[in-house]
Amino acid sequence: MYSKNNLESNVSYIFQVRRAIGDFGVPISIIVMAFVAFLIPYTYVQVTYVHICLRLIFVILHFVTYFVDTLVVYLGHLFL
Repeated sequence: MYSKNNLESNVSYIFQVRRAIGDFGVPISIIVMAFVAFLIPYTYVQVTYVHICLRLIFVILHFVTYFVDTLVVYLGHLFL
């Protein structure tokens, strides 16, 4: 019926699929939960609250990274 090589290839294929699902488990679960929240009415979804200090820190970090990236690009063009 099945040869040894065919069985080994099936087993290796199963492990590859399992590894792929394991690698993308978090994004898959996020997508599934988004579909559940969208498709089923009256689904409870908890909204997280970010404190105003953290929002300010995020904005400052965004501008700092933008400035540093722009400076790196400018200096890269200057010296190349």
